[in-house]
Amino acid sequence: MDYFTPMGASTSVSATGSNVAGAFTMPSGANCIHIANTSATLYVSVAMAASGATTTLGGSLTIPPMCDIIVAANPQIASVSAIGSGAGPTAVVFTPGRTG
Repeated sequence: MDYFTPMGASTSVSATGSNVAGAFTMPSGANCIHIANTSATLYVSVAMAASGATTTLGGSLTIPPMCDIIVAANPQIASVSAIGSGAGPTAVVFTPGRTG
């Protein structure tokens, strides 16, 4: 089983019913991002990009309430975004890290 080691600072995005973006830094050696949806009731869709990420509800990665996921990530990621299935806001936390 692989393990996850957090690296660098987390970015928290307050997801609402509209796209909300935040700046993000992938530290040297990071190869993945841990994404946590802290809402007890809302689904969130998330996106990551080299710049200016934009999210659409039901996009490529939707996370159920109170769930998290670790995704492989390009070290060039510089922007993250989230959109909630309702008005919210709900905190979505993006943490860079390394698996191995």
